Amino acid sequence: GTMLNWPGHVWAHDENGECGIGFDPRARPWYVAGSAGPKDVILIIDRSGSMDQDGTNRMANAKTAAKLVIDGLTSNDFISVVSYSSNAESPNERLVPAAYTYRRLMQLYIDGLVASGGTYYLKALDKAFDVVAGSDTDDYGSKCNRMFVFLSDGKPNDDIGQFRDRINEYKRT
Repeated sequence: GTMLNWPGHVWAHDENGECGIGFDPRARPWYVAGSAGPKDVILIIDRSGSMDQDGTNRMANAKTAAKLVIDGLTSNDFISVVSYSSNAESPNERLVPAAYTYRRLMQLYIDGLVASGGTYYLKALDKAFDVVAGSDTDDYGSKCNRMFVFLSDGKPNDDIGQFRDRINEYKRT
């Protein structure tokens, strides 16, 4: 097959002169859009203190993963970002169309996250479900696929059983 990237782009080369370092078509918006269609994406990012303790890169890894998800979105998609630790917050109260400028704004928001506090999954879920409930009430979103991307180191302060119960409580039928 052939791939054309317009305007042209000179790809980086490795030490053997091979082209393509860092290029993965699966992360390109046209690939993701073709394989998944319009979607609502709610990124839920752990910013608790454990994400950056003992010199680990968990916070940096979560930020990289979240920004890769955002890079795969198109203007047909809707997005919201929820960050959490001892509290949960989102820069918006509804899903927002993933236009190019908004995707870049969300990436800047993610870059600004700082690890501190506890890890309260239930607060994160409640905030995320508040965002989608408001969007549903206003009849706003892709009206297609909806996904919650939960990025954490897996060390919650609250009960994991309550976490599962809360997911089942909010599950769409």
